[in-house]
Amino acid sequence: MRKNWLLQIVQPYRRWIPYFVLSGTLALTALATIYVEESAKDKDQIRFQYLMQRAENSIESRLETYVVMLRGGAGLFSANDSVNRQQFQNYVDRLLLTKHYSGVQGIGYTQRYSSAERGQITASLQIEGMQPFALRPNFERSEYFPIIYIEPLDRRNQAALGYDMFTEPTRRMAMEQARDRGLATASGRVTLVQEIDEQKQAGFLIYVPVYQGGAIPDTVAERRYELKGFVYSAFRADDLMKGIFGSEPDSLIDLQIYDGTEPNPEALLHQSQSHHPPDKSNYRPRFVATSTIDIAGRPWTITYSSRPTFDATSSISLLPYVAIGGTIISLILFGVTQAQMEAQMEAEQSAAELRKSEQKLKNAHDELENRVNERTAELAESNRVLQDEIVARQKAQEALQQSLAFEALLKRITDRVRDSLDEQHILAGVVKELADGLKVATCNTGLYDLNENTSTICAEHTTSLPSILHQTVRMADFPEGYQQLLSGQPLQVCLINSGAQRGSATVLAYPIFDDRGVLGDLWLFRSSDDGFNTLEIRLVEQVATQCAIALRQARLYDAAQAQVKALEKVNWLKDDFLSTVSHELRTPVSNMKLSIRMLDIALTQGEPLNGNRQKVERYLQILQGECQREIDLINDLLDLQRLVSGERVLNLQTVHPEVWLNQLIKPFQARAQVRQQTLNLHLPTQDLPPLVADIASLERVISELLNNACKYTPPGETMTLQVQSYTGQMQFSLSNSGVEIPAHELPRIFDKFYRIPNADPWKQGGTGLGLALVQRLVEHMGGRIDAKSDWGETTFTVIIPNQVVLDRV
Repeated sequence: MRKNWLLQIVQPYRRWIPYFVLSGTLALTALATIYVEESAKDKDQIRFQYLMQRAENSIESRLETYVVMLRGGAGLFSANDSVNRQQFQNYVDRLLLTKHYSGVQGIGYTQRYSSAERGQITASLQIEGMQPFALRPNFERSEYFPIIYIEPLDRRNQAALGYDMFTEPTRRMAMEQARDRGLATASGRVTLVQEIDEQKQAGFLIYVPVYQGGAIPDTVAERRYELKGFVYSAFRADDLMKGIFGSEPDSLIDLQIYDGTEPNPEALLHQSQSHHPPDKSNYRPRFVATSTIDIAGRPWTITYSSRPTFDATSSISLLPYVAIGGTIISLILFGVTQAQMEAQMEAEQSAAELRKSEQKLKNAHDELENRVNERTAELAESNRVLQDEIVARQKAQEALQQSLAFEALLKRITDRVRDSLDEQHILAGVVKELADGLKVATCNTGLYDLNENTSTICAEHTTSLPSILHQTVRMADFPEGYQQLLSGQPLQVCLINSGAQRGSATVLAYPIFDDRGVLGDLWLFRSSDDGFNTLEIRLVEQVATQCAIALRQARLYDAAQAQVKALEKVNWLKDDFLSTVSHELRTPVSNMKLSIRMLDIALTQGEPLNGNRQKVERYLQILQGECQREIDLINDLLDLQRLVSGERVLNLQTVHPEVWLNQLIKPFQARAQVRQQTLNLHLPTQDLPPLVADIASLERVISELLNNACKYTPPGETMTLQVQSYTGQMQFSLSNSGVEIPAHELPRIFDKFYRIPNADPWKQGGTGLGLALVQRLVEHMGGRIDAKSDWGETTFTVIIPNQVVLDRV
């Protein structure tokens, strides 16, 4: 009864059931379409922001690399008082600009000249072969900043030589800011003087100041006073962006770069060239955004807009298919439902066809159930796809966050290494930042000694593993790994500990190298079996590149400083030697000139010669003594020069030491007796072996030492010459009492032209080359000479090889 009652109520409305089904399925289709559209919009927004961030990072990273390159050029000028054109050209050639720094028009140097130095500009550069060279603009001003060097010297850059950039307001503002800040500074938008063709590009410049002395002064006033010049690079904006991005920044977005904080068309530096199909010439971008970045202290504004290709790759293109598919299914369900209703109505009208209608209804119901099951399966598959897209979106967001964190870490490391020239400080800061940023157990770096095939751990940061700082590792102990590192390839291995404490660790080693070779490596240890992903390896690669640049700069700076000190010392020695030689040569000549003058006066007085004979003999004696002194000085200088240049040849002779020394010492014994001195010769009790040596040189050495002993020994004191023979050598020791050389004077007694003050009681004078010549002669014979002085006694010891004993041995 109840069922019949319900049928009676529903019976009038049965024909509306298909329309209810159609309305419901269309509503579901509309909801599914809206969901897909919102999801696609979110994904497209994330993609657009990622493309913006990647473009900004590419621009900032590339220009930061160029700033580091300019600091290296500033280091070259800071480390040298002067740099000629050939040295600057060699430096730029080693940078390999076209290979490693695409987009740079060139590197130049502009030097500061005062108004008084204006005439030196053209003359000094023409001496270096810079012709023709014309200063422009050519008008009077307080100071000049002409471009004197620029490389590579192609036809564009030749047009810039001689141009004073300080006369143009935009360039001058950037140069003044760089001078006062002591930092790299970019200029505003300019048209480069290199733009000599009809089609001109917008450009800008980056300046790095160079100060006197190399260091950056503390105050602005000191920086303005100590300014030496600027190392700079000129950039054609379109060529630079083509070097960064290729022919297009990205196939999905357009960008426009403006100088300043506003997108002013007059300040446009660069805009990408869109290639829209003809039917999309009126295309309106779905996404538009603007951002500001800092380039060497100068703000740039970048506007971004999406391209038609961006929309073509969007999942929003699935919307028509979802809507059309849902509508078709709704119509099918509507048709099935309506057919069912019509069949049921026909069954009620004809009892004869009841079973046939029921069968049809059953078949239609089965078909509908199959379609519903298929639709349910399709919806389940769609749900799974949506879940996968959500997971992929989350992973993309995590990867983007990690990429941004790594970019910030790389910037910190770059800032840390670019401001230091100390290798230890650079590497210590790098390993700490890298260990903290990648959260590894240990990070260390080693520097290679390729001659010894070793690597020394010079910086380390560890949290759990034992320290190996300052240890030296032999490359032969791990040949497979170091062979790969020496070839410039990274190494990633997994270490398994099979001992009592079982576990595993992942190790990443990356070489620090550049175009000149491998300098060292970076090692990272992670206490797990998780490997290093692509982003982490890319970060380590960029850090290794920064380390290589910093190490080369530090070593170049150290080499330049060492060379400067060595040149200063050589220059000082040369000036001192020339000053002393000129003084020593001039003194006898002055005495001879005075004696000649006095002799001329004595001979022209008109008196008989016998009356002035004593004066004449006295003047002649002075002339002979000073002439002999001049000859001795010249001979000593010539002998010393032959010894230094290696032109003197050993003339070996054989003598019996007892006979030879007794003959040599007799004149000096007579001289000592006249001066109330005592000269003794002590020989060993056993016979001395024959002596084979350069006897002429040895005789000069012994005679010079005896002459000095007689010259500086006071009356009543004793001089002793003692001889000893050893295997393969013979020793001569000359001691004189009553005289002592001060300890602070002893290291200098073998210097050329050096005399101990107030140590010549007989006032005999000398050339000041005696002991220097003695030392050279002894070393020329393969021996050595030592001197000591204490307790009122001075001893010179000469040891020379005895060739006859050596032959027997």
